[in-house]
Amino acid sequence: MDETTRRSAFEALMTRGHALWCRIRDIAAVLKIIRFSLLVPAVLIVVLVASDQLTDILRAVGEDARRGQIASLLLAAAFEALIVWYTARTMLRFNFESIPASQASVLPNLKRYLPRWLAVLVPTAIGVRVLLLAKGSAYPAAVYVLAAALLAIAVVVGVYVHGRRVLARVHPRLAVLAEQVSTERRDLRSWKDLPRTTRFVIVLLLIANAALMLLYVVRPVAAIGAPAILVLALGLIAVVGSAFVYMGNHYDVPVLVLLLIWVVIISPFNDN
Repeated sequence: MDETTRRSAFEALMTRGHALWCRIRDIAAVLKIIRFSLLVPAVLIVVLVASDQLTDILRAVGEDARRGQIASLLLAAAFEALIVWYTARTMLRFNFESIPASQASVLPNLKRYLPRWLAVLVPTAIGVRVLLLAKGSAYPAAVYVLAAALLAIAVVVGVYVHGRRVLARVHPRLAVLAEQVSTERRDLRSWKDLPRTTRFVIVLLLIANAALMLLYVVRPVAAIGAPAILVLALGLIAVVGSAFVYMGNHYDVPVLVLLLIWVVIISPFNDN
């Protein structure tokens, strides 16, 4: 192999390496935009695996067939799944000037499908964990039923997030479920560019987060069960965290860093 051939091979290798690095960088930038939608299922999975107390509670809920807590857990799992999906897809519609990878032309398939799979992951993770708990349960049949119900929620959520545009085309009254790809706006510049319905839903969720926090402080709602409370809280954290990420990216201000500094400053004055 002569010098020219070696140089060409080296240049080709460097070109492929640079292209790979750029792609990895873009993927990392996209994931950073939706980091709270990624954090929520990650925290949930860690808690499901590492917390013996939570697994004992989940097993007890299934074994004792606590209908109220089972219904609350199923609803909370569906709620968190849809919130994770909704916040992620909304954040990925923005084009932040400081983040070139936020442009709609960059990794469009990742931006389209990742929020959907994150949504399915939430009830699936809980369902699989409950399914594994059934093996060592005193009443495995009841626990298997709970696991099946959670996995059914995952299927329903998956059908909705993947097929809602098809449903929207079936009947005019279902058009509210989804905007078609041809008319949906991407590369949005600010909060005001979002559809009115999207803005209303996000504001409503932020208000619900504050209201439920105050309600829990004044009068804890223990009747719905610890698993449902955890799942519900994680879903609302995805909304609040994504709102902070939007403000930081849009105004180019390190909002999360400022909040962390505030937490450190205020902590010595906090009784709990």
